[in-house]
Amino acid sequence: MIIRSEHPNPQFMRSKWENLNGKWEFEIDKSVSGESRELYKADKFSGEIIVPFCPESSLSGVNEKDFLNAVWYKRTININKNQDRIFLNIGACDYFTTVYVNQIKVGTHKGGYSSFSFEITEYVNDGENTIVIYAKDDNRTGRQPSGKQSRDYYSVHCDYTRTTGIWQTVWLEFINESYIKSIKTTSNIDTPEVNLEININAGCGCEIEAVALWDGKCVGEKRIKAYSDTVNFSIPLTE
Repeated sequence: MIIRSEHPNPQFMRSKWENLNGKWEFEIDKSVSGESRELYKADKFSGEIIVPFCPESSLSGVNEKDFLNAVWYKRTININKNQDRIFLNIGACDYFTTVYVNQIKVGTHKGGYSSFSFEITEYVNDGENTIVIYAKDDNRTGRQPSGKQSRDYYSVHCDYTRTTGIWQTVWLEFINESYIKSIKTTSNIDTPEVNLEININAGCGCEIEAVALWDGKCVGEKRIKAYSDTVNFSIPLTE
């Protein structure tokens, strides 16, 4: 069963993607020794969790309210390597995250609020693959942003039970060799037109087609050649 099956960023949804929410193997690393014990190589973890709910919540199936200094997630998936490039995306994971694919470390991320991704193309096999996500989180040190997460065991005043590990959607994206990294749109009502700033990968010589829609109707379009990784242009709009 996939929990929160919708795309986490519908305005930037690609045609080929896979939601990885649902049941993952899970391990609480009380002594923060999992890296030394090489838990990313373990055959099986002792528990289970429902992603993207944090382990402190009842919806996760763990419902552990105590301090969780480190947690581990593991899942085996099948991947078709016919696609050009494969990215693993994590909507948010609190706080210091390390990702392993097939026992190989592919990247780290610091922060509990922003989304991040790693290209895993070179680390995956055609067929069965294992993804392990490790998260360290100790907001009692005062050296990381904690918001209103309580530094006491119980919720107190305006501070509440903590959020550790994955708490937003995890998904795969299958992307062509040349792809759009980000888009910024700015409307100009005086002209009228919409201005686009597009960041692309391997953009030299690529062709970009942009279409502006209003209530499902095309009100402007433009096709250009991209000769750099950042492209700026405007689309005149019809009434």
